[in-house]
Parts: sequence; structure tokens; C-alpha cells
Amino acid sequence: MANKAMKSFRSHDKHFISVVNHFLGVCYGPFARSSTSHTEKLRLQEEALRLLQEAAAMAKCNPEIMYSLAWENAMQRKLNAAVENATECLEMVMGGSVSAWKLLNLVLSAQQNLQEAEAVADIAIDEAEKDDQLDILRLKAQIKASRGQFKPAVESFRVLLATIQAKKEVWKSTTCSEVQPLLFFIRLQ
Repeated sequence: MANKAMKSFRSHDKHFISVVNHFLGVCYGPFARSSTSHTEKLRLQEEALRLLQEAAAMAKCNPEIMYSLAWENAMQRKLNAAVENATECLEMVMGGSVSAWKLLNLVLSAQQNLQEAEAVADIAIDEAEKDDQLDILRLKAQIKASRGQFKPAVESFRVLLATIQAKKEVWKSTTCSEVQPLLFFIRLQ
């Protein structure tokens, strides 16, 4: 259906074609992974990457498309391309995407480039908001454990646990009258 919609538009509507290519590329990836036919799986994987690459080429500075391309390359174990795409996504958002930091970290870990993954985790922790640091801190602890650095890994997990416990205490001590305006504010966003 998306293919039919795309064909009905003229080639000058690049934004719409880019959106449709992004949508199709994101959809084809999971279909490929769930396919039982090896031939069909390969065809869908190639199509997913082709569509995402076309979307990225049309929408030059779209971090969502670049993240999707990085994700699909990572899922297909094309790790060098995934690192490039995740890095480009981070450049587009000036380091403001925790998801992209986590993806870059996971891809570097998959490459067994654990020292660089740990350095990236440190940068991500510095760049991330307080609430977003927990996932990155957990990844950093796992990387340290993978490197055989068990004492620093335990220390990272200790910091993670202390942070979680502190948040829990804050929420426990927060009264209902303090939470309701916060929930209203969140709904407005």
C-alpha cells in the first residue's frame, strides 16, 4: 500500500517519498528477520537497507532516519556501517540522543571494541540528562565486566543501585499533591 502511495506522487515531492521509504525500510527489517525462507530473508534485508539509504539520501539531516539505518545495519551485523550511521545520527542531534548513544555503545561492544565502547559510555553519561544516565551506566558496568574489570564493574553497579534507591526515596517522600501538577505538566508536553 505504501508503495502504491509513493508511486502516485511525483518525484519532486522528496519529503513524502523519504518518509515512505523510511517507513517501508523500518517495516521490512523485522519482516526479514521473521521470514522462514532464506531467499526471502535476504531480499527483504537488502530492500530494507536500500529503502533506508534512499530515505537518508533524500532527507539529508534527519536523525530518525539515520538512527533507523544504524539499527538495521546493526541487526544485519554490518557493524562498521552501523557505527558510521550511529555516529552521524549523534552529530545531527549534537549528542542529545540517548538511544543513539546506547546503539553506538552496543555496536562497538559487538565489534569487541570494548575500550572504545567504555570511552563512548563515559561521553554519553556526561551528555545525558540525569534520568537517562541509568541505562548508559548499566551498559558501562557490563562493558567493564566483559573486559574482565570486575571491581570497577561492581563499583559501577553500586553507583547504579544507589542512584535507583535515591530515586525511589524521592518518589516515596513525594506527596500526592506534588505529583499531580507534575503529571499535568507531563501530559501537556
